[in-house]
Amino acid sequence: IAARGMSWADITAGAPAVLRLTGGEADAAATVNLDGPFTVEAWVNLESPVGNQDSLLAADGILDMNFHDERFRVWTKSHGDVVTAKSKTTPGAWTHYAVTRDADGRLALYVDGELDAEGTVRDSTPYRGLRIGYSTPKGSGTHGRIAEFRVWNQCRSADEIRVIIKPCGLSPAKSKAIRGLSE
Repeated sequence: IAARGMSWADITAGAPAVLRLTGGEADAAATVNLDGPFTVEAWVNLESPVGNQDSLLAADGILDMNFHDERFRVWTKSHGDVVTAKSKTTPGAWTHYAVTRDADGRLALYVDGELDAEGTVRDSTPYRGLRIGYSTPKGSGTHGRIAEFRVWNQCRSADEIRVIIKPCGLSPAKSKAIRGLSE
């Protein structure tokens, strides 16, 4: 696999697998529970059209980390949209997303290792039964790829998030340039 002179091994630092989701309602992977401070992060590559049906992590009526209006966001039942990315997601491009929640319940969103948006509400609700790649809108599902999905039981700093994405060999500028990976 190669894109603009980079091999798949260059992009993922040899990650053994990529979760490929075909947009079906049944497409989803492992279940995750989030309690207290946390960080959820992954490399995401979505197919067009990007929308509300594309999710990184969700459970019906609880929480949805999805791409409403082509922007990554965190929605909760208690507060609606808690934090939303400033820029739209580019279909076909690998982008690193991270969501953190600190001990006070404040959520922040990072795109390619940089702080992109911070929530204004505090929510320390435990989130149970979240599924990777699951989408809450009925009759649809995430259509794309997820790699290097990680969950931490701490609110990682921007520097810690940047260190994690560097082994992949991608700077934010390079991740935006990678398109059309073939398998």
